[in-house]
Amino acid sequence: GEFRFALVTREGKILDIEDRPSDVVFEIQKFKRVQTAFMLPGSITRNDIFALRVKINDKSGSVVFSETYPLSVILS
Repeated sequence: GEFRFALVTREGKILDIEDRPSDVVFEIQKFKRVQTAFMLPGSITRNDIFALRVKINDKSGSVVFSETYPLSVILS
């Protein structure tokens, strides 16, 4: 499968995060923690971000999980 990340701004814009392919591709064999890092796109600052959207696609590209996590929850 593949992880895809996007930022949701306070104005409601969706900004896709471009990741390195090796960071977002996975196979489910056992439960494991996944960690990645990315630079904020363009002139976006942390104060501009409302939430982080996570999508997981299967090998065919179909979305099997999608959730939006408000930044206030992530950082609390």
